[in-house]
Amino acid sequence: MHYRLATMDDLTEICNMIEAAKQLMSKQGIEQWDDIYPTCEDFIEDINKKTMFVVMDDAQLAAIYVISEECDDEYLKCEWENKRPCIIHRFCVSPSFQNKGIGTTVLNHIEKQLIESGYDSVRLDVFTKNPYALKLYNKNGYIKRGYAVWRKGRFLLMEKKLDRITDSIFLTEANEQFADELQKFKNEVQEADKDNDDQFAGCMGLENCDTAKEWIDICNLRKRPETCGQAGTQVPSTTYFAIRKSDNRLVGVIDLRHHIDHPILGTWGGHCGYSVRPSERGKGYATEMLRQNVLNADKIGIERMLVVCDEDNTASEKTILANSGHFENIIEVDGCRMKRFWINTNRDL
Repeated sequence: MHYRLATMDDLTEICNMIEAAKQLMSKQGIEQWDDIYPTCEDFIEDINKKTMFVVMDDAQLAAIYVISEECDDEYLKCEWENKRPCIIHRFCVSPSFQNKGIGTTVLNHIEKQLIESGYDSVRLDVFTKNPYALKLYNKNGYIKRGYAVWRKGRFLLMEKKLDRITDSIFLTEANEQFADELQKFKNEVQEADKDNDDQFAGCMGLENCDTAKEWIDICNLRKRPETCGQAGTQVPSTTYFAIRKSDNRLVGVIDLRHHIDHPILGTWGGHCGYSVRPSERGKGYATEMLRQNVLNADKIGIERMLVVCDEDNTASEKTILANSGHFENIIEVDGCRMKRFWINTNRDL
């Protein structure tokens, strides 16, 4: 894929692509774009301002987007969390290139482009009746900050914090491929958190296993209702390793309990716990681990996730809030005050 500023030579192809996109959305019942907006006049203005970019696949136009600091007055009414944003406008993937992962690829490029330009966040609005766009932005870590109402109806105002430091990670179920990394993770946690009673959150039993393989085998037993009892638990759960893509380093561990129909989990245990490798803390990995785990919860039918942290654990609270956690109450367990938060896993509305 090749990215460059749009020119007037691209105008006809851009307008043809947008017309095809309008027709497709209309067939899908998404009455968002029409003859009034967007128009070729909008694109001429974008090109003249040098804010529109085209995405080319060989000689074919695959997508367009506009990035600028300009925004509608409705944006000014919203409570945003970051101070130096750029806004995405008129982002469209050609119907010929849809359902191929192009949307995520282009978003990733835009985010890197904005980081290099010194922005700390990206904002956008998305039509609440466009399920495809909602899914794309939710999947890529955009957080709802508010609503705006325009001619076509209700739009979500969304934001994503841009982080220069954190390399991308993925979650993978606990497996022997990363046994050596798990052992290094365990050694680091035992040394750095030796005075912490909750040093292996999300890694129950790891401290008692002689080898990494032994604990991975236990994690595999925990995944199924018929075998989790053999691993000492009443509720099945899946344990994930957070792996950094650039070097396959295990940066954290997070689990997902398949339900919380249990006196401890339903009160203060919650749906998940997690630990970040001590040498990788403060880089935003916890927030991304929880974001991806929310997606995993949605896939197995969990509509609302309960996530709990100690009242004085401000880092964990920020991680939960960054993933649209809604504070419910404070409870006291054995003299420890704990905050309960709920996260809606299907954040389309």
